[in-house]
Amino acid sequence: MDGAIKALERFERGMRFAGAVALTRTGKAVIAAEQHEMRDSFDRPTPYTLNSLKLTPATPDRLEAMVAPKDGNGGTPAWKYLAPAILGGARRMKRFEVRLGRGGVSDNAFVVPGRGATLDAYGNLSRGQITQVLSRLRLLDAFGANVSAKTIRRLGKRKLLVNRGNHVQLSDYFVARQHGNPNGRPIAVYRLLSKGKVVPVLVFTNRAPSYEVAFDYFYAAELAAGQAFDQELSRAIGQYLR
Repeated sequence: MDGAIKALERFERGMRFAGAVALTRTGKAVIAAEQHEMRDSFDRPTPYTLNSLKLTPATPDRLEAMVAPKDGNGGTPAWKYLAPAILGGARRMKRFEVRLGRGGVSDNAFVVPGRGATLDAYGNLSRGQITQVLSRLRLLDAFGANVSAKTIRRLGKRKLLVNRGNHVQLSDYFVARQHGNPNGRPIAVYRLLSKGKVVPVLVFTNRAPSYEVAFDYFYAAELAAGQAFDQELSRAIGQYLR
């Protein structure tokens, strides 16, 4: 009798192990399906976006596998920028937009790329140029990160320091304000390319960019899980019984 009970206990543990394996593999199938959906839904999704989901595997004691957006690890949490595409509605302010607002540059406005903006391979504002703008406008917190005297001398030799009447601004970037009034509403960050030639780089808008539902996250997850689980459970049980 004891042997039969022990055999049943071993079988139960084996089935729970097989269930955990099947659930974890199903979670991996869900992530693969979400990545496929991202490629279909977004224009040139970045690797950061494609790898924005994490899998918490199931265990024999916790028969549940969970797929969820990553926390960010110091960067922007995935749920913050995926939520508008999943749920629709206005997007949240990005970190550099918040910094521009706190620095008194943008009047807490949102930013859209101007004609002189540098875009990366995915059509987004280049991180390098964002850092350059923040540095030139002295909005970086890190010691030594803001524009250096060496850079100012180099810009001066190339005549790329903005001249505002009796005041020379120590940068090739400047904030244009409505009607040219120093206290007017900020319109954009411009860059001086050469004498008399400027281009808008960051254009300010008080209207938050709004998104329609573009990424069918929940449907993709449900479809992938429904298709994968039975197959993965049969496979895991077969491997256990082999």
